[in-house]
Amino acid sequence: MIRKATVLILLGAFGLTGTVWAGTYSGGTGEPSSPFKIETPNDLNDIGNHVEDYNKCFVMVNDINLADYTGTQFNIIGDRDNPFTGVFDGNDCNVVNLTITGGSSTGLFGRIAENGQVKNLGVIDVNIAGSGWDIGGICGKSNSGTISNSYVTGTVTGSGSDFDVGGLCGDNAGGTITNCYTMCSVSSGDDSYSVGGICGDNRGTISNCHAIGPVTCFGVGVGGLCGNNGWIDDHNGTITNCYATGSVTDYDQSAGGLCGLNSGNIINSYATGSVTGILYLGGLCGHNEGTIIDCNASGSVSGYQELGGFCGSNDGNLSNCYATGSVSGDDYSSYSSYIGGLCGSNGYEYDIGGTIHHCYATGSVAGGNDCSYLGGLCGYNTGPISHCYAAGSVSAGSNSIKLGGLCGTNPTHCTVSKSYATGSVTAGDGSWSLGGLCGFNDALLDNCYATGPVSGGIDSDFLGGLCGNNGSWISNCYATGSVEGGDSSKWIGGLCGLGFAGENCYFLDPNDGGGPDNSYGSPLTDKKMKQQSSFVGWDFVEVWDIGENQTYPFLRVYPAGDLNHDGRVDFFDLAMLAEHWLEGK
Repeated sequence: MIRKATVLILLGAFGLTGTVWAGTYSGGTGEPSSPFKIETPNDLNDIGNHVEDYNKCFVMVNDINLADYTGTQFNIIGDRDNPFTGVFDGNDCNVVNLTITGGSSTGLFGRIAENGQVKNLGVIDVNIAGSGWDIGGICGKSNSGTISNSYVTGTVTGSGSDFDVGGLCGDNAGGTITNCYTMCSVSSGDDSYSVGGICGDNRGTISNCHAIGPVTCFGVGVGGLCGNNGWIDDHNGTITNCYATGSVTDYDQSAGGLCGLNSGNIINSYATGSVTGILYLGGLCGHNEGTIIDCNASGSVSGYQELGGFCGSNDGNLSNCYATGSVSGDDYSSYSSYIGGLCGSNGYEYDIGGTIHHCYATGSVAGGNDCSYLGGLCGYNTGPISHCYAAGSVSAGSNSIKLGGLCGTNPTHCTVSKSYATGSVTAGDGSWSLGGLCGFNDALLDNCYATGPVSGGIDSDFLGGLCGNNGSWISNCYATGSVEGGDSSKWIGGLCGLGFAGENCYFLDPNDGGGPDNSYGSPLTDKKMKQQSSFVGWDFVEVWDIGENQTYPFLRVYPAGDLNHDGRVDFFDLAMLAEHWLEGK
């Protein structure tokens, strides 16, 4: 193809024009001070013909409509062997109607490598259908490059058995994506891996970005924003100040409203879309092995196993996070398990799980018949939980086991401390191990309480206001909810149904609405429950507080005297006290 500058030079030689452009395309030299000007569809398509220009600078000077380039007609800019390393400035212009049918490294740019930049660009009404690896609206693969202040709308599709499919970028392998968004429908077929609204796979940094649009896949690692964040061995992906609002549907495993699989860091981000599928599903993250801080999820979650309002399964760290969406187990084979308002499972079996700290869940948790391990916060827990609470109801059908207002099952190796549950716990006939806090507990419970009612149907056993079945030590805990079982039910108590061992634990007297007295724990009348002196050995300075003669004991969020709520009592609190004193407060 003869480029525009060449044509003009030839015309000038014959005296047919008085203008000879110094560069190519629609002007410019490709240097930072004089970037190549991209004005026409042909200009944009021509970049892909010139590998020698991939390290140059470009600027769009007009919106460009690529409607005449369909299928494989558009020349993708850069590939795995010859990546783009220059600067492409969209200059707040738009590329419209980009349609590509291709294989791997498919997008407006096939690959952006180190030092490569794409910025200030809108890509509108894309229709990209790739197959293989690295499929995205702007870029198939970004390796140490940067995409900023850009957006994509339209459809991005993988054919099946694809890796790394994203609305903006297929694979962000060490690069940076910032101040970008997508309004795309993103999908891929069977046996796909890492599919997301912004990015399929991220091992770099994504910040101040959001995705609006559904993500659908029959694969592993599917998320509203990012399919897979971080490589499991080196935990090197980071997502900060981002959100996703689209629904996520995955009929394989590991799907989340924001991220399908996380082994990196997710900070100050949220998701609102519903999540539907089978296994390892979470309102924010399907499976977590990294660190998630200051995040929340509000979408509903439904599937079969390992379901959580926030995280389907957790082997990492969750801190200052919460979920408000409902979680429900579908009746696949009439059986579902590991379901929690925040986290379906924290660890697995007797392995030591992740850490859950300063988190809460308020959505309802529900399963059908023959369910197991359901909790208002965590269905199955093998890691430390502290300063957490759950407020949603927990319910299941007949022949269901190990349901708790906070944790369904809390086995050995873990501690639940300074936490509580307020939701009801209900199951049908033939159910067992139901508790206001824990259905089954075999670890330390310390400074906790439960206030919700517990009820089972006919022939239901091990029902307790705090624990249904307890095999470990409980200290400084109480329960106030009613506890009831149907005909032929046994081992029912206001504190524990069976196996209490501990000290300084109390439950509301059955005459005042609490569960029955079966000699586990000490019953207190409603009046006594509202008096500090009734709770022997409890710390009412740093741990507990009470409205004398007005409220039951409640956990302090901050230490006494911590007026500025920074977790410490120091000179700054004294200064605040002095200021308030001088103001007469």
